[in-house]
Amino acid sequence: MIVIINPMKVVGIGEKKGRCYEYLPIMTVPRAEVTEILHDGEFDTLEIDDAYAIRELEDLEDNITHGFIAESVKYDFNIPAISSSEIASITRSLQDMKSELCNRVTIIE
Repeated sequence: MIVIINPMKVVGIGEKKGRCYEYLPIMTVPRAEVTEILHDGEFDTLEIDDAYAIRELEDLEDNITHGFIAESVKYDFNIPAISSSEIASITRSLQDMKSELCNRVTIIE
């Protein structure tokens, strides 16, 4: 079976197989023909993938909106106030961390 899987819906990857809770089935084909079908140049996986990705993004927006509302009513949040100078300090700190990490990485050609 040829399927498209949204990586956000993968729940586990083992040594020989993976598990997900949702996928889009495309077609059922004999195992020996899968590689030939996907690489013959006539089967447009990108077109199918684009339509699936657009649908997933639309669903994601809806799920975030409704999911956040549903989750937020379950809990009592006690978020302390934070000043703009503290936010600026945090942002600078994150930029400093990024610079430090970038300086550690060396590209070898």
